[in-house]
Amino acid sequence: MSLKAWLLASVLLVATGLDAANLSSVAVSPTSVVGGVANSAGTVTLDAAAPAGGFVVTLTSNSVAASVPASVTVAQGVTTATFTATTSTVTAAATVTITATAAAVNKTATLTVNTLLSAVVLSRASVVGGMSGTTNVTLNASAPTGGAVISLTSSVPARATVPASITIPAGATSGTFAIPTLLATTNGATTITASNAGASKTASLTTSAVPIADSVTLAPSTAFGTSTARRDRQSAGSREPTDATRRAQAEARERRRINGERGRLRDASRCLRLTTYP
Repeated sequence: MSLKAWLLASVLLVATGLDAANLSSVAVSPTSVVGGVANSAGTVTLDAAAPAGGFVVTLTSNSVAASVPASVTVAQGVTTATFTATTSTVTAAATVTITATAAAVNKTATLTVNTLLSAVVLSRASVVGGMSGTTNVTLNASAPTGGAVISLTSSVPARATVPASITIPAGATSGTFAIPTLLATTNGATTITASNAGASKTASLTTSAVPIADSVTLAPSTAFGTSTARRDRQSAGSREPTDATRRAQAEARERRRINGERGRLRDASRCLRLTTYP
C-alpha cells in the first residue's frame, strides 16, 4: 500500500471513530406506577445518529416488579428508541433499576412500582366504647374494571368490628366503612387491617371505657315536706323568678305572717278570759 493510500485509510478510520454513536442515556416515564395496573415507557438515547444497520442496546432489570425486553435497536439515522417496562403486582413498594448497555457503556434509570392499596385512615383515632367510627381506604390509582376488593380485619373483635370486605368501584380511588365499637370496661387499642393483592395497610383505633359512678351521695341526706318541691324547682333550672312570681311569693309570706299574728291574739284572749273568770 502506498503512503498516500495508507494516509487516506487512516483519515477515514479516524473520521469514522469520531462520528460513531455512543449510548447517552436511558429514561422511563412515568417514574412511579402501580404494579399490574400501569406500565412505564422507556427511552434510550444516543449522542449521535445510529449507523447503518442500527445500534443495539442491551436492557436489564434488577427486579421482577418490572420486566424489560432483552434489547432494543436504535434505527439507522435516528438517536432514540423506545421500549416498555412491564410491571407486576407487588406486596410492597419496589424500587427497580433499569440498565441499558452498549459498547461497555452503562446507563441506568429508576422506576418505583407501588401497591394499589395506599392507606387506611380513621376519622377518629380514639372513641368511647359503644360509639362508631368511620374509616377511609385510599388507593394509589383508580380501581380497575370490576372494582378493587379490600379485605378487612380487626385484631380485637370484642372491642371493634369491621365488615369482611368492601369493594371500591371501578374508577374510584377510595372507599369508606363504619367501625362499630362495643362497650368496654378498660381502655385498649385495636388494629384495623386492610389487604389487597398481598399488600396490607393498618391503622390503630383506641376504645376507652365508659365512666361508671361508684356511688351516689345526696345532700342533704334527710329532707322534709318542702324539700321535694325545692328539688323540683332546682331541677327545672337556675332561672331567675319573674316579677309576678316574686309578688306572689311576697303576698304568700304576708298572709302567713297575718295568720300567725291572728293566732297569737286568739291565744292571748283565751288566756285572759281564763284568768279573769275562773
